[in-house]
Amino acid sequence: MSDSLGSVGVIGVWIGLTVCEIHGLYLAYNENFTSLMIAFFIPPWAIIKGLIGFF
Repeated sequence: MSDSLGSVGVIGVWIGLTVCEIHGLYLAYNENFTSLMIAFFIPPWAIIKGLIGFF
């Protein structure tokens, strides 16, 4: 039972990070080209930008 809960947790975190990254790229696209390139080539930057953008 705990293995399946762990798997669901890992999948949930992975989906959450992907959504944050896509949202971060969207926000960077709306700012300017330089911000988009930084977010595109440095994925943690896009994730952080997306996470902050949700708040």
